[in-house]
Amino acid sequence: MAKFLMIGGSLGGQILEKPYPREVIHEIDNNINIGPKSEAAQKLEISTIETYYVHYAYFEGKFYLYASMDDLKVEKVNALIKTSGLEALK
Repeated sequence: MAKFLMIGGSLGGQILEKPYPREVIHEIDNNINIGPKSEAAQKLEISTIETYYVHYAYFEGKFYLYASMDDLKVEKVNALIKTSGLEALK
């Protein structure tokens, strides 16, 4: 098991522990309720899927895993790793 810093989406800022190696992490339980203009009409519920792509960063002499929905600059990733308390990959 390895710890991943999640960047962006509903999991942003969380550290998840997942089997490694892997290429993607999906978040499926994020539901959106769409309410109609009339309260008498039935509400529609849609499940959304967020896809995070797994990357690694070499920062301060150690490797860290993170998963992001977007491409990020190295400087931003390093700053997020530093403030998150994420443990290095062993």
